[in-house]
Amino acid sequence: MIHYPNRISPFIFSSHTDYLKAVRDQYGERKKQISLKMWASRLGYASSRSLELVISGDRLPSESLLYQLTQDLKLSVKEQRYLTLMVKREKLLKQKKSALDIESEMNKLRPVRFETHYIDNEIFRRVSEWYPIVIRQLAMTPQFQKDIVWISKRLRGKVTSSQIASALAEWEGLAFDRRALYTNEDVPSQAVRTFHKKMLQKAIEAVDEVDVQDREYIAITFKSTKKKIADMKKTLREMRDQLNADLNDDNASEVFQLCIALFPHTELK
Repeated sequence: MIHYPNRISPFIFSSHTDYLKAVRDQYGERKKQISLKMWASRLGYASSRSLELVISGDRLPSESLLYQLTQDLKLSVKEQRYLTLMVKREKLLKQKKSALDIESEMNKLRPVRFETHYIDNEIFRRVSEWYPIVIRQLAMTPQFQKDIVWISKRLRGKVTSSQIASALAEWEGLAFDRRALYTNEDVPSQAVRTFHKKMLQKAIEAVDEVDVQDREYIAITFKSTKKKIADMKKTLREMRDQLNADLNDDNASEVFQLCIALFPHTELK
């Protein structure tokens, strides 16, 4: 078997289907999508049908398929157990049974750096507009009022009553604690793309709508190489975490957004 460095960790997922989709889309050291036919062949199956049904969520993986996946993906013993628990969790949820014991064991297996700071792609899809995340932050301020008119005024009339009601209902159903939420890093997702586009649009609007003393836009154009992209992203993520630790104030009443964009102007070679 080939060992792939910097592979996607199962610990940042709660759903085995989300995990397998992410692996499929960034398979191997080149981080390119693999066809299900080719992947099934690597797993020792003549047909890709079983794999298709498992990844789509229409069928739970058999023990033999689960074992082949753990071997192909070079999972550690803890990762193998975690993947098995994700499947068991899904089975219980399909049967409308409690999965709290399973989720508790999953949380114990997660390394500290993965402790439920990550939000599943499927869950994020439900809150991928710009305002649910903002309302969640607003709801954690000491002065918060669970009143649609109050929330609308605090958000400068940018959100409708129905949008506010929907966002509040979603967060109550998801029951998240006060920790920061991160989406899975470098995992393709339409929901994440939507969220980033919406937030960047809000940043554009703020240029004209927010006083210059209350906003800041910084941009640099520089020469570098494709080989340094991973280092750039690592630096930005570390800076994000440090800024969040330094600037976040549990007693504050205002909600801010920091958007930093890194992208090439040239065709990468």
